[in-house]
Formats: sequence, C-alpha cells, structure tokens
Amino acid sequence: MQRMQQQIESGKIANRQLLIIGILYTIGDPILIVPSILADRAQGDAWVSALLAWGGGLGFLLLYRALARIFPGMGVIEMCETALGRMLGRGAALLVLLPFWILLSASLLRELSDFMTTQVMPETPVQAFYIIIVIVVLYGLNLGLEPVVRSGEILFPWVFGLFGLLTIFLLPEFKAVNVEPVMAHGWEPVLKGSYAMLAIPFMEVFTLLMLLPYVSGASDKAVRQFTLSIALGGFTVVFVIVLSLMSLGPDVTARSIYPTYVMAKKIRIGNFLERMEIIITIMWMITMYFKLIVTMFAVVFATAKLGRLKSYRPLLMPFGTLLVILAQLITPNTIEYYDFTASVWPLYAFTVCILFPGGLLVVGKVRGRK
Repeated sequence: MQRMQQQIESGKIANRQLLIIGILYTIGDPILIVPSILADRAQGDAWVSALLAWGGGLGFLLLYRALARIFPGMGVIEMCETALGRMLGRGAALLVLLPFWILLSASLLRELSDFMTTQVMPETPVQAFYIIIVIVVLYGLNLGLEPVVRSGEILFPWVFGLFGLLTIFLLPEFKAVNVEPVMAHGWEPVLKGSYAMLAIPFMEVFTLLMLLPYVSGASDKAVRQFTLSIALGGFTVVFVIVLSLMSLGPDVTARSIYPTYVMAKKIRIGNFLERMEIIITIMWMITMYFKLIVTMFAVVFATAKLGRLKSYRPLLMPFGTLLVILAQLITPNTIEYYDFTASVWPLYAFTVCILFPGGLLVVGKVRGRK
C-alpha cells in the first residue's frame, strides 16, 4: 500500500491528494446554497432530505465505481472512445459532456461572483469578479494539475479547522426545536428537497473521473479514494444543513440565499469576537476555487483531447473569456438563477451524469470488458 506521505510523481497525483481534492470538490458550492434550497422545500425536515440525498449519492457512486473498473486507468473521454468507438465516442463527448462541463463552470463562476457582489463587496460590479476569478483559475491551470493539488493539501486543514471553529462558536445558538417535529408534512416535501441535492453535488462528482488517469498507483486504490472523498464530502454537506437548521431555524434558512453566511453572522462571543462570517467566506472561496478549477480542467482537457492538441494551455484564454460571457447570460438575476439550479439543473445533470455513464457501462459490459 502506498504511504500517505507519498510525493507526487511526474504528471501524477497521489491517492491522498485525490481524496483531498474530492472532498473539497464535493463540499464546494453546496455548503452555501443547498441549505436554502432544501429548507424551502422540506422546512424542518431538510436534514431528512439531506440524509436521503446522501444515501442516493452513495448509490450513484456504485455506478461510477463500476465504470472506473470496467475502464481502468481511463478518463471519461477515453471511456467514451473505448465503449462507443473512436468517432461516435468523440461525437458523444463533444455533444453531451463538453456542454455540461462548460455550463457547470459558468454556473460556479456565477455563484461565487454573485455572492461576492451581494454579500461582501456590493459596490463592485459583478463583471469585475467574473474576470478576477477566471484569471486566478486560469493561472492555476496554466501551472498544471500538480501545483493545484499541492495547494489543496496546504489549504485543506485550514478549511476544516475553520469549519470546526464555526461549529464550536455556534453551539450556544443550537435549538433542537428547530428540527421538530420530524416528517410533519409527510414524504412529498422531503423528496422534493432530496431531488436538488442529488444533483448538487452527487451527480456533479462524475467530473472527478477525469482525474483518475493522473493518480499514481493501482487504479483500484484511486477508485477507493474517489469513493471515500465523495462520502465524506457529502456527509459534511449534511452536517452543514443540520447546523443551519438548528441555529437559524427552517424559516430563516429557507428565506436566505446564503444561510450559512447568515448563520456565521450570529456568532457573538463577549464584546470582542463577532463578524465571524469571514470564516464561511474563506471556506467557500477555497472550496469553490477547487471545484471550479476541476470543472475547467475537464473543459479544456476534453477540448484538447477531441481536437488532438498537444496541450490544453492554448485553450485557457478562449474558454476563460467564454465563461465570463456565459456567467452573465445564464439567468438575468440571482433569484432566477437559484430557481434554475433547484428545478432545471437536477434533470439536466441526471441526463449527463447518470443516464450517459449508465449507457457507457452497459455498452462496456456488452462488449465484454471486465
């Protein structure tokens, strides 16, 4: 078994680093936007919705694990080419996967920029944040995958250290009555809440399969780390939803676009420690950076692969410009964007991240891959 201290090999990332990137990717945007979506649908039972979605997400992992084992050491593009043939596989990747990853990247850029504009620096035009964030992401991608995952190793303890502090500071605000009575409105609102969280993040983690060819060591170990990262990241999201409900209550959680940010504002310790929302701001910026950089990596790598280019770096500036434009055009305002995220996006993600890989799995088995 590879040691936990293993250093990155040339062009590779370690299993431990895949675990870290997977966790950061999974908790990326859900920790800030999902509590509101679930509470709006399930009220005090949002935590039940979250647990059901977590269980369903673990079920999706069985599909991704099977896919990774039938096509060992391959990324998603190579899986398409192997299962469907070179031409048909490339066509499917171009028409199905690439648009999804582009839209996902633009959506993440929109979420982070909207948050910065509405909560942190309201006097700054949102377009300025589009450009700044894209520049930072493109800089990371230009350096390559190895420096990115190394930075993930450095920042990971800070993310969970800050999360631990946030939890401790919120303990006086917890009220169990906020999650009672259980199942007060039946199963329908609970299932509606689970619907959105199944897509964010559990269907979107399909993108992480693009990293598997870069993981050093046996592919089975990489698949195990991939699975563990999603399970741990998903549980963290569930825990954040419970924190929001118990500290804010279901009504405030549902009415707030960013309930965890509002939750952090409630922290008051004596007369000297307050305005602790900076904790959730730093956490979210870090996790969103890694989620955005992975999805952008999928975009430029897939394009370079399909275009038979030797490097994805010449594509960084064109796609960065495209993301800035798309982020503005997705929806006219923040409210409509989150309506789109809660209602339309899960269906689209299901088509691309469940039905499509499910088809690849069936074709792979029919063709006799073991």
